[in-house]
Amino acid sequence: MNNVRRSDYRDKCLEPNNIFFRLPSNPLPPIVALLTKQILTGAVMTPPSPAMLAAMMDNLDELSTNGCTEPCVQHCLEGLFTITTLPQELRVSRQSNIARHLLPAGSPALPQPVPDLLYGYCKMAFTQAQQMMLRHIHPSILLYALATPGTTFPFFVVELKADAGTGGNLWDAANQCAGGAAACLQALDQLNTALGAAGCQGRIPNVCYCLAIDNNLGQLYTSWKDEDGPTMHVQRVASYLLSDTEHFARLYACVASILKWGATTRLQDIRMAADYIGRGGE
Repeated sequence: MNNVRRSDYRDKCLEPNNIFFRLPSNPLPPIVALLTKQILTGAVMTPPSPAMLAAMMDNLDELSTNGCTEPCVQHCLEGLFTITTLPQELRVSRQSNIARHLLPAGSPALPQPVPDLLYGYCKMAFTQAQQMMLRHIHPSILLYALATPGTTFPFFVVELKADAGTGGNLWDAANQCAGGAAACLQALDQLNTALGAAGCQGRIPNVCYCLAIDNNLGQLYTSWKDEDGPTMHVQRVASYLLSDTEHFARLYACVASILKWGATTRLQDIRMAADYIGRGGE
């Protein structure tokens, strides 16, 4: 039941772990809707050149003709996820196991996520005082929000597939995304719990994003956790046809917007929460 390729995986494994896929037509909660609109309509300060876009699209077309593997797809799409362009506060893990303590404890257990790409924060994104506070947001697990070695408070999951008969498809990728998203949400939920224990009435919006992508199509999902219960939601909010220049450019802008949000608004919220907890509330 915990095989992501099973047709009943969502019913038999995700839902017992309080993870629910929603129809794309469902209205998003107001905070999630506002953030997602900003993500989807964000402009890129340095857009890709037409030559770069054309090169990536040509390479993907060739993969579709000749067959491919996931590493081939990742290589062709590297321009979307180039590490050297990341803000210095961010860190990306590649195919690293997400810490199991960040997964919900339902039965059957979720497969341990191993995202192709997982974006979060490096240690140096926080001051020493903030690091100390964030080490202890869980009463018994040190560094609770550390999802993979060196990557804490993740917020963007990418799962790649190869649409060439080599195994795996976007259904599988979306199911894998759901597991990675759950870890992102659990990490921030624990910070919100610590924030409440310090007397704060507000909460950080517990939202993350996932991209399931192959050499033909990209599907963007948003995921969020209810404030008043354990339920986590996953909903597709955009699809991108990679053979269409306009779609490809919009996908590029969307990825850039997610990373900008992660490096600014979300990071600032976490820093302010750590400061508040460190002061013992006000």
